[in-house]
Amino acid sequence: MNGSVPEKQPGIGPSSRRRFIAFAVCVALAVAGALVFADTLMRDTEQLQRFEQPADVRYADGSTHYIGLIEVRSALFHRQLPYEIYAGRYPHMEYGHFVDVPSDHRLVISVVDWQPEGVRVHFDSAPALFISAEKFTFGR
Repeated sequence: MNGSVPEKQPGIGPSSRRRFIAFAVCVALAVAGALVFADTLMRDTEQLQRFEQPADVRYADGSTHYIGLIEVRSALFHRQLPYEIYAGRYPHMEYGHFVDVPSDHRLVISVVDWQPEGVRVHFDSAPALFISAEKFTFGR
């Protein structure tokens, strides 16, 4: 015949290209999923406001308590997450009772009304929020 037939080289051909494309798509999806997962878990917070309980209001645990407004953003993509209202006895506002407050615009606390049964937090542009004393007293 007309000479030898060249041997087929391994890894070349339509089926190899399909496997490579499928592998590349899987890697891209895994990386995208990991980024979204990490963005959901990791948060950046900024303490915007803090109010101290007045001396004329006392709660059963005898501690001084604080109300604070915390802005929360995702760490990777800096998406705006719901604001948090802190209620507790630690001025650093890292341990206590937190309430999520979703808002499309920047929140500002205008008035904090300390009452024996709890705290009513008033905002400039959102409905008031009431947090009962049992949620933030005794180290909760």
